[in-house]
Amino acid sequence: MFTADDTQLYIALSSDRAFSVINDCFQSVHRWLDANGLCLNPDKSEAIVTGTSARRKSEQQLKDITVAGVPVPVTRTVKSLGVTIDNTLSFDDHINNVGKAAHGHIPALRHICHCVSVNDAKTVATAVVSSQLDYCNSILYGTSSSNLNKLQRAP
Repeated sequence: MFTADDTQLYIALSSDRAFSVINDCFQSVHRWLDANGLCLNPDKSEAIVTGTSARRKSEQQLKDITVAGVPVPVTRTVKSLGVTIDNTLSFDDHINNVGKAAHGHIPALRHICHCVSVNDAKTVATAVVSSQLDYCNSILYGTSSSNLNKLQRAP
């Protein structure tokens, strides 16, 4: 058996049967993976419901989804390819994580400053920090001014 790493399902919830639709979808995917020699690991699975505050409140019955007899928790955030997605799509958590990652490289850069020229150190710092700030930045279109200010204050 091989595991199906990083399988993601996206389902638009537009009915009062949301729970059964999601459960049916997960069960169908589980059966397909099993029939094709793949294994879904429900212990490493999680679900998220995104939308407006009113919409999320209407979907509060989604506490856990069951896959292969194992409950899959509905969480406030999920991480996908290095991007933290929260249930309001505000990306507040993602911005905080990016800031921490950018700041985290500064102490490491101090270790090489004495080994390279100032210009080379600036080039490395810019490349390392900029890559953190630029990765998937198009998802931040329309984010809050507060979030943009946090990114602009990054090193």
